[in-house]
Amino acid sequence: MGGHAPDGRYELGFVVSDSIQGQSGVAANVTVTVTSVGRDVVPCAVPAYVTSHDPRALITTRQHEGKTPLEALTAAVKRVAGVGVSVLSLEGRVVPPTSSSREGARVWFTASSRQPLDQLLLLHRRQISSDSGVNVSNVGVGVCVGVGGGEHSVGGSVWVVDANRTALVTPRLQLSDSGCSCHTYHPHLTHPRQVTPSAAAQPSAAAVTQPASCHPNPCLNGGRCIAHTRHPRCVCPQDTSGSVCKQLSRFFRGNGWAWAAPIPACTQLHVTLELRTTRQDCLLLYAGPADDLTQPGAPLVQEDVVSLELVSGRPRVLVDLGTSPILLDPTHASLVPSLADGRWHRLDLIVALQKVEVIVDRCQEGGECRLAAPLPPQDQALSVAAPLQVGGLAHALPHHHHHHGWPTQLSQQHFHGCIRNLRVNGELRDLGEAVLGEDSWPGCPGQDPCSLAGQPCPHHTMCVDVERGWGCECEPGRGGADCTASTHPASFSSSSYVKVALSLAPAPNTTSIQLRYRTWEEWGQLIAVTSQHGRDLAALHLVDGHVCLKMLLHPTALVHLCLSQVLLTDGEWHTVYVRRYGQWVELQVDEGDGPLYNATP
Repeated sequence: MGGHAPDGRYELGFVVSDSIQGQSGVAANVTVTVTSVGRDVVPCAVPAYVTSHDPRALITTRQHEGKTPLEALTAAVKRVAGVGVSVLSLEGRVVPPTSSSREGARVWFTASSRQPLDQLLLLHRRQISSDSGVNVSNVGVGVCVGVGGGEHSVGGSVWVVDANRTALVTPRLQLSDSGCSCHTYHPHLTHPRQVTPSAAAQPSAAAVTQPASCHPNPCLNGGRCIAHTRHPRCVCPQDTSGSVCKQLSRFFRGNGWAWAAPIPACTQLHVTLELRTTRQDCLLLYAGPADDLTQPGAPLVQEDVVSLELVSGRPRVLVDLGTSPILLDPTHASLVPSLADGRWHRLDLIVALQKVEVIVDRCQEGGECRLAAPLPPQDQALSVAAPLQVGGLAHALPHHHHHHGWPTQLSQQHFHGCIRNLRVNGELRDLGEAVLGEDSWPGCPGQDPCSLAGQPCPHHTMCVDVERGWGCECEPGRGGADCTASTHPASFSSSSYVKVALSLAPAPNTTSIQLRYRTWEEWGQLIAVTSQHGRDLAALHLVDGHVCLKMLLHPTALVHLCLSQVLLTDGEWHTVYVRRYGQWVELQVDEGDGPLYNATP
């Protein structure tokens, strides 16, 4: 058959001769079923690890059922996903999931499910195994195919599984590190267009462009996609934000949980979240092994884990990168204030520079606001091929810490309250309708001062949380007492500038800078603010097309932050925000998601 045969069922007839067996003119009939799969489904392929069957056994028909184990497994996965499911690849080699297993297989599934298919399979792994009669030992969550690229790719050959009467030919996928997910990132929306930032590269007004496709739809949480000349755009429902309509808050009733996208495999980790609760003891975040994947009587296994809890209202952190566990226990620093007071608080968990650190409320109030401990010298990255569990555990972990050598048992208490702005290495995690969860739901009813006030801010303003309620801020590009006036942009040539003196004294412990700009030039200063004697400095620059911040607060060391992964000199308007609290500095552009965000460690 030709390599480009259309989809369908083909009945082929042959006449076979075998000189060794002394046979000739033997009729042979072969049925070939061709099913094509588009490359757009490859990035969301999910590997399931089977221990009860090898590849040949999976495609051998069960006489008493009239179907193969692979067909039974696919049907069970389809019932869980609630949509059509396809087998993208069956690896033609035995893949032992454990060193003691003598047989096994890896099956790649794909489906256009509303929720992440990898998480659905992991959550319902036992049910799938029971319904299909095929034991699924584990599911690859957030896996990538393609070394270093973070995307799935198809290799140059195929897998051929030959079970004598039946054969299956599927594309060969290249599996690499875990920690990325096709459901959390949309580079064509969150990354401004990477172009050569020069005046000569400006597009012609007469240029003819084709609208970008809305397939697949990048918009989350019911957002409506509109094809645009440069990239698709999302029209977002109320209470969602950003270029892909992320829902940034979620309420937990006290006995529920939610699964966010996995933590990427990185040598440095910075997780932030804001929480509001009155529960003294509860689990906030957990990324690590699950007890239902552990074999009874198995020896001690050193696996990576990160957990963040509240114990007596204070943060407790457990981190293990596979060498030795580090525990930050609030009993060793009882002066850290309780966070279970019904007010909004922010926690920053940082694993970098050979130390583990948790910071409370960005140390805005001073006093005891940090817990820290050294990490053993190593270059090892955190590697957890599992969802980031938020607000509680989907499956309890009895006596889990003994099996892994952890110094303490994790809290079995679930979080009660609201969590918002969960950010992992700069990326805001969606907590909306596509998130798997139980007894939790998107949004924070009754927790947001702006919602309680009935969205009180007028047109061209934004409602923001303040210390004791809500306040209104002008949208970028608006000014005046009621924000109805448009700001007036100024044009600058290569050697021009404006110098002004402030008519007020800025607050000593906080700084807030906001500006909008557009340019094709890749070098230049946007703004510089200095103290009267020139000892303190905050300056925004364009450095080779990237937005960078330089801040010097005497007598502390110079702070230098850059958004180094994205070019921001594409001729479009961009809004830059700088926020400082003491020595803590944040830099963000536009929606401040992913590579558009950076902060001091």
